[in-house]
Amino acid sequence: MSSNKNKREDSTLTKHDLVRICATSKKYQKYKVEKALELRVKIMTRYSETLLYGPCFKLPSGTIVANDLWASSLNDKIDEIIDNHFENLEVFADEYNSEGWFFKWLKKKVENEGTNLQKKQYKNLYNQKKQMLIL
Repeated sequence: MSSNKNKREDSTLTKHDLVRICATSKKYQKYKVEKALELRVKIMTRYSETLLYGPCFKLPSGTIVANDLWASSLNDKIDEIIDNHFENLEVFADEYNSEGWFFKWLKKKVENEGTNLQKKQYKNLYNQKKQMLIL
C-alpha cells in the first residue's frame, strides 16, 4: 500500500501543466507565421519609435525581469490576437486605425499608467497622427 502512495506522490511531483504558446497554437498555421512575424516587428518597431516606455520590473533582489512592461504587455496583446482572432492583427497593426495599437491600446496604457509627461507626449503624437489623417 505504501508503494502506491509513493507512486502517487511521484506522479504529482513530475506533473507539468501544458501551456499553449504561439508556436504551438493550432491557429498559428505555417502560412500565418510569416505575416504574424512581419506585423509583430512592425508594431514593436513603431512602438519603440514613440519613445513612450513603461516602467521596468525589478525583483526585490534588484534583478530586472523586464526593461519595459508596456512592451511586454504589447507583445502579450499581439499573442492574444494571433491565438484568438488572427484576422484582426492587420487592423491592430495599423497605427492610423481607431482600433489599432496606437489609437486604442497605447492610448489606454498612457491614460491608465503613464506619467503626466507621458500623457503630454502621447497627446502631441496623437495630434500629429490626426493631422496626417486629415492631409
